[in-house]
Parts: sequence; structure tokens; C-alpha cells
Amino acid sequence: MKDLIITSGLILSSAIMDSQGFLHAANIWKGRNVNTPELFLSAAGFAGGIAAYWLSIKYLNRIGVISPEIQTSIWMVTTLVGIALVNREFFSWQSIDKAVALGVLAGIGWLATRVGS
Repeated sequence: MKDLIITSGLILSSAIMDSQGFLHAANIWKGRNVNTPELFLSAAGFAGGIAAYWLSIKYLNRIGVISPEIQTSIWMVTTLVGIALVNREFFSWQSIDKAVALGVLAGIGWLATRVGS
């Protein structure tokens, strides 16, 4: 149980930091010149996110999730959800788009349980 809690915390931390990296990266090239503060905020988000991801792999292995595809899928889903929630544009999506997103999450959950170890 302890490893599962640590794993979840690390994956959430990675996703939050990586989502910040992606959100700030989207603003780096607005305008004619590089937006240096956005560049550094993006880099910091990605640096922290990858460090937390690397550490989460240790705990994913401990709980039996050894497939790189599933490890990456878990990270990807949590990062995408993080971006959608922080950016708040998800809430303005049409219902069909929200349903497709939930279907993708369900599909990844299916794969994680069927082939994840």
C-alpha cells in the first residue's frame, strides 16, 4: 500500500510539473522574440517532471507495472488531465469531445490492467 501511495504521488507530481512545462512552452514563441521567462518556467517544469517520473518508475516496478508502454501511458494520461484542468479549456469542450477523452482514459485503464505487468 505504501508503494502505491508513493507511486501515485510521484506520478501526480510529474504530471503537474510536466503540464506546467507544456503550458509555459506554448507561450515561448508568442510574439516575434523568445519569451525568456516562459522558456525558463517551461524548462523548470520539465526538469522537475522528468526527475519525478524517473523516480516513479522505481515504484511502478515495485507494484508490478513493468511495461514501458503502460508506464508511459499512465504518465501521459495524468499529464493530459493536468493540462486540461489547469488550462480550463476542457470545461468548454463539446460533450462528444469529453466523451471521447473519457473513452481514451478507459482504454488506457483497460490496457494497464490487461497487459501492464
